[in-house]
Amino acid sequence: NECPLHCIYCFSEAGDKKSMSLSYEQIDVIIKEIVKNAVIQRITLKKESIESKLTLSGGGEPTYCWEKFKYCVEKFKSTCNEKNITPRVMLVTNGCLSGKKSEYVIENIDEINISFDGIGDVQNTQRPLKNGKGSYEIVKRFIDKCGLYKKKILIRTTILPDNFKRIPEIVDNIFAVFPNVDCIHLEPMIYLGRAAKMEQKEVDSCFECENVYIDAYQMVEKKYPEREIVNSLFSYGLNEYFCSSSLGTHPWVHMDGSIMACKDYLEEEHRVGLIYENKVAYNDNFSPMLSNNKNCEKCFAYYHCAGGCNRSMPKDENGICLEGNSRNMCRIIKDFWKKALTNLAQEVPFCGLYPKRIGEFSFYPNYKIVKSENNLEGSTRKNR
Repeated sequence: NECPLHCIYCFSEAGDKKSMSLSYEQIDVIIKEIVKNAVIQRITLKKESIESKLTLSGGGEPTYCWEKFKYCVEKFKSTCNEKNITPRVMLVTNGCLSGKKSEYVIENIDEINISFDGIGDVQNTQRPLKNGKGSYEIVKRFIDKCGLYKKKILIRTTILPDNFKRIPEIVDNIFAVFPNVDCIHLEPMIYLGRAAKMEQKEVDSCFECENVYIDAYQMVEKKYPEREIVNSLFSYGLNEYFCSSSLGTHPWVHMDGSIMACKDYLEEEHRVGLIYENKVAYNDNFSPMLSNNKNCEKCFAYYHCAGGCNRSMPKDENGICLEGNSRNMCRIIKDFWKKALTNLAQEVPFCGLYPKRIGEFSFYPNYKIVKSENNLEGSTRKNR
């Protein structure tokens, strides 16, 4: 839970609490358990080999305890190789890496996801170092170094209400400066942790969020046709639950050995298990983190948002959002999909979605919606 940065919106309040990290023994236990599950899956599916993915993210910066970070990576890979499992490691980092540490990450990590707010003044204000100095140039050097090694990375950018109108500018700057960034994941700030102490500004009072996002998406399609932006509010997948945390199927190991359904600490009933005396003790009374979505299920946009995150969009017993911000987020999601469906019904592409006619019918044409331009004449855009 330690970090060299002091981000003003950190949901984990990294560095504000007693320093804590997993022990080597706990790391051994959880890696053994992950690989054991992968082996069971490989046998069940009757495959010679299968991939297992380990994500190193954090309540703090995963590389802060450098020797333990390296141990995680190497122990996971060696254990996978012993069991005929293909290891894949993803790192979510603040990008404050230099020298041999940066070279190690580039060489040994398969997927690098950097939390980076895109423009100098925004990054330095929102994600300063512990001493208050800016972090933009440090992170920029690491991204540039990844580019020199031909390493593609994903950028995760947090947008505060004051900067919503700057989304196109932020996106344009990242893509123009960093050719090795193919995708930018934009997310609005969630009022948890350190952000909960900030003055809450309702999204609606700033501007229509989805309109600015749509403008940015259209700019990217024209200016950077091989790249894209994404946002979980406007997910293109059809889902019955918001994320895997709802069911506990991709749990997170916290620095005290707690195994939680989510990266946040949750109530006891949502605890998946605990690393205890060199073994994992699972919670037999684990309860899926599913909110009351009875009202949500009646909404045309339900299978796009699945009711939203249970932590950041609290609802009453009838499924109605309790907070102004949550209600506005709900409205924004519905507005986005109204625009999308209206355009697509008129055979007009919308934010990377394209209608493809299937079959010829005398009264009503049928379509499927694809996220690809492969079927469009003269297209250069990749199939997604």
